[in-house]
Amino acid sequence: MAVKRFSVSTDEKTHAAIRAHAEAQGLDVSTYLMAAARQLMAHDDLVAARFADVDAAIAAAESGPDTSVLELSQDEAAAVDSFLDELITPPRSRRAA
Repeated sequence: MAVKRFSVSTDEKTHAAIRAHAEAQGLDVSTYLMAAARQLMAHDDLVAARFADVDAAIAAAESGPDTSVLELSQDEAAAVDSFLDELITPPRSRRAA
């Protein structure tokens, strides 16, 4: 199997922490980072599997017709306007009217 290389850049503090953790496990940095990457990929795969049905439902809903624009009749629009006016008119103004 051909070996491919990665180059990872990090700040000094993180570099030192990675090296210390790898050494504490008796591993070289490459092996330690590969183990961490495999663990994270397994977690990502598990999350993707758990939410696959939800993601599919969202994708299906988003691929359907655009329902964000609601067409109202004149009577419906007037009813909505009246309702909103009631909501934003201060109570004292309503009593006086």
